[in-house]
Amino acid sequence: MVQDLSYLSYWISESDRGQSHAINKGWEKCTGNYLAWMNSDDCYLANALRDVVKIFLECKCDFIYGTTYIGSSIREKEIIEGKGIKNFKLKALLKFFYSVDYIIPSQSVFMTKSILEQIGLLDENLHYCMDLELFIRIRLANPMFYRNPKPICFYRIHNMTKTSIHNQSMRNEAIVIAKKYSHHLQKQDWLKISNLILYSQYLSEYCSGLREKDIKSLLKTVIELPYESLTDTRFLGLIKRALFNI
Repeated sequence: MVQDLSYLSYWISESDRGQSHAINKGWEKCTGNYLAWMNSDDCYLANALRDVVKIFLECKCDFIYGTTYIGSSIREKEIIEGKGIKNFKLKALLKFFYSVDYIIPSQSVFMTKSILEQIGLLDENLHYCMDLELFIRIRLANPMFYRNPKPICFYRIHNMTKTSIHNQSMRNEAIVIAKKYSHHLQKQDWLKISNLILYSQYLSEYCSGLREKDIKSLLKTVIELPYESLTDTRFLGLIKRALFNI
């Protein structure tokens, strides 16, 4: 919470057309060189803004992202590293629907105002993955980027967060985004993601009970999608339970 309101040049509390619209309204008021946003449940750590400005000045980058602490409280936290997204590649960004290994925590993101002016604001038609779609457009603009290995923010999780309540809706929106930007990939990379989309659908159906978890059905998935299924410990666990009737 800001204790000294002299640090705020503008604030407003009013109805909006959703989260993307609300963030865009804030960005349209910004006059500085660097932009970010922070959701109400989350926070920056001490000295985060000082450290980020130092990175911008020293590295001359357009986009900063990195790791974040996550947990129900700042005292009970763990780190999200985004291991699959360390090089900020498009083919990794498009796998967000599949695993947290491909997530860029929006809390960790800072960007120059110039890059946002170049690629445009958040898509207000999106309600769960508007940040992902923005990061994809930034990547396609070939920015100078910096992955910050030091956590500078905290992402709070609880049962009432939008991502907890609407997890499947978020995943579906991420898949729509992946398909939208697939034409920017080489054919072999898109085929891999296409198989991963199909596999993730099968896995979701197994876990929800919409698909029988008998060994015959599981082996059919292995034959159809061998790499995706046999490299996923969740699927291997399903096979183990089916074999030993656990």
